Amino acid sequence: MKYLRILSLAGWIFSAAILFHLSKKWVLKLGLSNYLPFLLALYCICSSTVVIFIGWAACFVFFLSFLFGLFSAHILFNLLVTQNDPPIIVLSKIIVVIILGVMSLLVYQVIFGIFIVPFLLLWISKDMRGKNKKLLTAIAIYLLIYVVYFLFFKFYLNHWNIRLADRTEIDFTPIKKIRFFFSTPFTQSWSLNLLQDVHSIPSQIFPFLIFGLWLFLYIKQSVDKAPKVIVSGILGIFFLLFLSYLPSIVARENFSSYRTMLAMSLGTFSLFATAILTAIQNEKNRRILIPFLALFFFYFAFINFNLRFVDPHAMNFLTGSGSDGDVDGHREEVRRPKPRPLVIRLLSLFDG
Repeated sequence: MKYLRILSLAGWIFSAAILFHLSKKWVLKLGLSNYLPFLLALYCICSSTVVIFIGWAACFVFFLSFLFGLFSAHILFNLLVTQNDPPIIVLSKIIVVIILGVMSLLVYQVIFGIFIVPFLLLWISKDMRGKNKKLLTAIAIYLLIYVVYFLFFKFYLNHWNIRLADRTEIDFTPIKKIRFFFSTPFTQSWSLNLLQDVHSIPSQIFPFLIFGLWLFLYIKQSVDKAPKVIVSGILGIFFLLFLSYLPSIVARENFSSYRTMLAMSLGTFSLFATAILTAIQNEKNRRILIPFLALFFFYFAFINFNLRFVDPHAMNFLTGSGSDGDVDGHREEVRRPKPRPLVIRLLSLFDG
C-alpha cells in the first residue's frame, strides 16, 4: 500500500507539472495573467481531492484520468484557437481528442470534467475573437465523448452480462439535478476545496464570501460592458461549471463527495484567481501574493492530509474502532491521544 501511495503522489506531482506547462500556453494565447499556471498547479496538488486520491491506495491510478482529460482538452484547444490545419489533420486530431477523452472516462469518470477548464478560461478572456463559436464546438465534442463512452460502456456490460448498479443509472430530471448542483457541489467548490467538512456555520458561510467576492470583482472588471453581456457571461460560467460536473449530475445518486470535486474546483479557482490577479494591478503586490498563497495552500494540504486523513486512520488501526475518521466529506468522531496545538484547534471552527 505504501508504494501505491508513493506512485500516486509521484503521479499527481507529474500531473501538476503538466497542468502548469499546458496552462502556460493557454494563458499566453488568451492574454491572461502569467501567474495563473503556477497557481493552478499549486492548487491542484494541494487540494483535498488529491489528498484523498494519494491517501486511498484504491485511487492510485486516478492521475491517469486527469492526464488523459488534460491532453484531450489541450489538443482541441490548440485546434480551435490556431485554426490553420488542413481538414485531414483536423479530423485526425478530433479522433485523438475523443480517444483520450474516452480513456479518461474509463479510468474515473468525474475527473474528465478537467476538459472544461481551458474553455472556461477562453470564455472569460476578453480579446479572443469568435470565442462563442469555438466554445460551442468544444462543448459539442465534449458531449460527443460522453456518447462514445456510454455506447462502449453499454456494449461492455451487455457482452459480459454485467448488471448495472442502480445508483449509477442515468437519471436526469432537470429541476432536481439543477437544485442538487447549486445546493452542494457548486457551493462546495467555492470553499477553495480547503475545508474537509462543511457542517459548521463558519464553513458554510466561507464559500458564499468567496463567491460573493468573485462576483463583485467580475462585475467591476466588466463595467465597460452592457448589463446583458455581463449576465450572459455569468450564466455561461455557471453552465460550464455544470458541464464540468456532468458525470455526477446524470447519475441517479445525488452525492457530492470530495472525490468528485477536482474538475469543478479547479474551474472555480481559475475564475477566482483570474479576478484577484486582475484586481491587483501592481506587479510588486502580485509577487507578494504568490508566495503567500503557496504557503497558505501547502499549510492546508498538510493539515488535511495529516490531521483529517492519516491521524484518524492511524487511530482506527491502533484502537480497532472501525472508524474511518474525517475522510471524503464524511465525519466520524475519533479520539486522539493528546490535544492538538492551539492553531490546529482554531481551525476546527471552520471544520465542524
